[in-house]
Amino acid sequence: METHALATAGSDGLIRGWDLRRLTSPMFTLKGCECAVRRVQFSPHAPSVIAAVSYDFTTRIWDLKRGCDPLETIRHHSEFTYG
Repeated sequence: METHALATAGSDGLIRGWDLRRLTSPMFTLKGCECAVRRVQFSPHAPSVIAAVSYDFTTRIWDLKRGCDPLETIRHHSEFTYG
């Protein structure tokens, strides 16, 4: 993760990436979660990879180098996922 990058998420199911040096508009917006996003985090090993867990019981993974569609959606939980 770049030291100036921040990912935020909310009840609309969207994830937005921000450049903390210029907060006028997001660098990217990711869609895919059907419910509110509970947690979002950049990978410590691959700066372009983001994972999010949602109230729809899923974990989704994106690689920003490959576009804004999730690379993977994991649906193996029957309760809320936390991280």
